[in-house]
Amino acid sequence: MSETMPPGFFRRYQELQAYIGWSSEDQQRIRRAAPLLEARLEPLVEDFYRQIERTPGARRVIRGGAEQIERLKVTLVQWMRELLHGPYDEQYVARRWRVGWRHVQIGLAQEYVLAALARLRQGLVQALSETWTADVAELAHAARSLHRLLDLDLMVVNGAYQAEQASEVLRRERDFAENLIEAAGAIVLLLDAEGRVLRFNHFLELLCGLPLAALQGEPWFERCVPPEERAIARDAFDHAMSSDKPCRSTHALLHVNGHRREVEWTNRLLLDFDGRPLGVLA
Repeated sequence: MSETMPPGFFRRYQELQAYIGWSSEDQQRIRRAAPLLEARLEPLVEDFYRQIERTPGARRVIRGGAEQIERLKVTLVQWMRELLHGPYDEQYVARRWRVGWRHVQIGLAQEYVLAALARLRQGLVQALSETWTADVAELAHAARSLHRLLDLDLMVVNGAYQAEQASEVLRRERDFAENLIEAAGAIVLLLDAEGRVLRFNHFLELLCGLPLAALQGEPWFERCVPPEERAIARDAFDHAMSSDKPCRSTHALLHVNGHRREVEWTNRLLLDFDGRPLGVLA
């Protein structure tokens, strides 16, 4: 997972704003509440880190001792000030994403992030109720706006954790596929839609005499198929690219030393996640 917010995530954030009913009136209420809460931010941060000291699961990710905690306190105060003052634009969301990403990177379990935000939420709402001097009915509206804003931040942090979980699944699937490819007792060759080498296994490396690094991105037919059989190999490739059924063919594989080995190939079209032709698995 990247520290950079994924493309399209800000658009999703805007959709979530609309979904929960976040409006310009909410922004006005938060703007009105901000100066009332400013004086309470540092006490809230002190309480926040006292609680971390009492919670082993959260405390274990802080390895820099008192100096790190003092730096984190400053960062948390800044986070809450940005929460109260905005603007809630794409840069704001990108900074919130990096906060979530950082918590993922240090290995903080997601439940502790949820609990931490819940504690800050309680403190902010309590501080708002203690400092609000206007109409009591308006206080309820201001608290609701604050809840919506915090919910949106929580959604961004959860997005970072979900992205990491998806990345981990993809890593495991990739590793599993790599192990299968390398363990196969047959040639496994992946060509892109132009017939260039994307990937092959160690079995093919032994038969052609070249490592993947020497052939990756190279035109397969020109490099590894005898000239007199390239038309046969290319026809089989083109047929596979245009069909959803496997295509079989027989043509030689050329070793780097000039020796040939007759190979029976089964070619199958591979599609990407959007259903577009990616290449051919041979």
